[in-house]
Amino acid sequence: MKLHQLRYFQCLAHYLHYRKASEALYISQPTLSFAIKELEKELGVALFKKEGRTISLTAEGKTFLNYVTKSLQILEEGVQAISPKQEIQISSIPTVINSFLVPFIIQLQKEHPEINIQFRSEKTQTITQKILDNQYDFGICSKINEQQLKYIPLIKRKLVIVFSKENPLVKKENIELKDLLDYPFYTYQKNMTLYTTIKDLFLSQNLPFHPSNYFDDENSMIGLVNANLAVSIMEDNDTLLSYPDLIKKEIPLPYQEREIYIVYHPQHISKLSLEIIEKMLHFPI
Repeated sequence: MKLHQLRYFQCLAHYLHYRKASEALYISQPTLSFAIKELEKELGVALFKKEGRTISLTAEGKTFLNYVTKSLQILEEGVQAISPKQEIQISSIPTVINSFLVPFIIQLQKEHPEINIQFRSEKTQTITQKILDNQYDFGICSKINEQQLKYIPLIKRKLVIVFSKENPLVKKENIELKDLLDYPFYTYQKNMTLYTTIKDLFLSQNLPFHPSNYFDDENSMIGLVNANLAVSIMEDNDTLLSYPDLIKKEIPLPYQEREIYIVYHPQHISKLSLEIIEKMLHFPI
């Protein structure tokens, strides 16, 4: 029994699909199929069974998966324990990098110089998928209803009405959502969590929601709003700090603040990652 066979088995048990598993492992489907057949031959039992065009774990496969998962996790912890430099790969949505993630990493490396955190800035959907694919140790993002993942609340962020200091709204002391209907409105792409939150705000007041444009890049959106081409509702986050002349106003309605989470796969998380997550949860924001 070889280590790579166990990793292949764990990946196929996750996807239950040979093509998807082989792509995640960066190997060919025949290579994966041969490795699984050799593993089953050595164990003397079938680990998977075909159900039409799909596959599923046998009872023996489910039992074996529990032991494989524990074994690979213990092995990973052993590697980390003897490594002079321990590296953690994470991904975060951009809106918490400057205000939270970077200060946290600076403090962590002062206390534990042997730990090296590598991070990327990506969207929630990308982070979630890559954690499912075991490409990151954990992530910081919005919550998507993905039952395989564990979500821990980390930060709450308010939404604010934003517009240029050149906009006539500057003259209004109290701004209501209906006042925004008089101007082009820019918002997030429809597949983003914030889009739904903002849309629901308008609909809760029986107001039409017809944005003029949609963005997945907050810097571009806020730059155009700052140039007085539109108004918007945005998360009060790091991006706004770069535009001191931008006007921010509270939303005059009760609403649920946006919550940002630490997310990880319980079967893939290492002991070191859990220790870092615990430190994050107690880091002053």
